[in-house]
Amino acid sequence: MSAMIGHQVGCTPANTLATRSVWPHAASERPTRPRLWLAAAGGNSASSSGEGEGPPLPPPPPPLTPVLSQRSVLISSSAQHSVGLTSTRASNGREADKWAAQYQLQSSGDVGNDSSSASSGNSSGSDSTDASSSGRREFLLPVMTLSKVKLPTESISLQIFEPRYRMLFKLVNKSTSRRFGVVLSDKSTGMMESVGALCEMTHFITVPERRRLFINARVVGRFSTRHVVSDKPFVAVQAIKHRDKQPAELTEQLLAAAQEQRVWETMQEIKELAAKLFVRGQKLGNDIFSLEARRWSPDAAARKGVPTAAGADPTLLALVQAAGLLGDEQTMAERTTEYVCSDALRRVSEDERRERFSFALARKLDLGQEELQQLMYSQDTSERLRVVEEHMTKGRAYLAARSTLRDMF
Repeated sequence: MSAMIGHQVGCTPANTLATRSVWPHAASERPTRPRLWLAAAGGNSASSSGEGEGPPLPPPPPPLTPVLSQRSVLISSSAQHSVGLTSTRASNGREADKWAAQYQLQSSGDVGNDSSSASSGNSSGSDSTDASSSGRREFLLPVMTLSKVKLPTESISLQIFEPRYRMLFKLVNKSTSRRFGVVLSDKSTGMMESVGALCEMTHFITVPERRRLFINARVVGRFSTRHVVSDKPFVAVQAIKHRDKQPAELTEQLLAAAQEQRVWETMQEIKELAAKLFVRGQKLGNDIFSLEARRWSPDAAARKGVPTAAGADPTLLALVQAAGLLGDEQTMAERTTEYVCSDALRRVSEDERRERFSFALARKLDLGQEELQQLMYSQDTSERLRVVEEHMTKGRAYLAARSTLRDMF
């Protein structure tokens, strides 16, 4: 049973990148996506004494689809393949120890939290790739590469057995912020995305006799990679917060609120049709929607009584205990460290609540990994809600057609 718990980190992921996109406009108008070129095993690494030494480096692979940007970087090389992003790989163990020590001292406020967004409804709206103009600090972040996209508001369960990732999470557990990154990657091309999920660890469980760790974490935001700091034993980056551009004008704010309300009304219509088709007309409540959709919904009544996201999904703990990996209750208490997610204690602005609502709904749509990654890159809440509304409108039409046919026959 233990082999089925969480994501099995260390397995070879399948190529999950799709070529279709949820954006209806032309490919030239889609958001560009810089991707990072991961170094192949066997070391085309840069020499610590300077550029140009060591074996020649292969050229970066071409983009997989028209929506991808030409910007890429080879993590273990000099900047000769870089356009817009640079590599600053730690050249020796002392440098790695230096960035690790610096990372451990960062607080959650330093790693991806924007204190101004909690007290103000609007932000400057500047591009997240320009740290100086937006006033946001860069921060160090250890990164795990996965074959699946993780979205904000999501709970993540991980089973860690690969030595480098056990080392990563032991470092995270000792840090002040307990934050790390999760990024979509494709091992067949050696590429990883430059925008990923910013996570905060809430449960740390050790099973030393099986050389495994079990981790629960919550995705509390997004990050954008500025520089690669190290690639061994795991990837570490210098990053900034990646967030939506908030509407500056009152008209834009009103339009965004109206669009969100339309989405919520469509959800109510789908709920009524589902009640008519599947529960013989019995009234359904908002509890048929996911906890995160209710927690960040525009309806104050739907939000009432929904618990805060202080903890993580307890499913992992139940499965680990059922598998007999933790022994008796005393052993489980000794091996489990539980934290309160700091993001649950932070006051969220109306604009950020709307952004989280859009991601909570997008998680429930039947979208491919490429489409979900496009939503991660998007910095427009209204665009994301429009994508959600289009899918929901189709679902409502399908249910309405089924209802009409049932009434006719």
